[in-house]
Amino acid sequence: MTRADFLKDATGLRCKLFPDLSEGAPQEQPEALQSFVCKPRLFKSGSAGWFQSSDVNVQIGEKTVRVKAQLVIMMPASKHWADGEGLLPSGAASAGSAAEAEADPEADPEAEAGVEEVTDLG
Repeated sequence: MTRADFLKDATGLRCKLFPDLSEGAPQEQPEALQSFVCKPRLFKSGSAGWFQSSDVNVQIGEKTVRVKAQLVIMMPASKHWADGEGLLPSGAASAGSAAEAEADPEADPEAEAGVEEVTDLG
């Protein structure tokens, strides 16, 4: 496979973040905290893979706080692949980038009330 082939043929990967409720009583599957699509891209290292970042609301005790989640999925040894035909310098033909990657529109955490911005970590 070449980097150009990867960018041409790879599709996005839908990812969902769920709270881990494994400690405690068995429960039904919890509602997803966030759903987003990781988009194929080339990284500065030359590796191919998928990337997405998203703001997510997380419940901690009685408070809901906003966190930044980032997911990187890399293809092992892909930085050794040939560029392939049609790949622009520095991967400009990339199917997606961190700046282009957007959260799933069906889940908008910013629209929710009662979210606390945590600034004091001490």
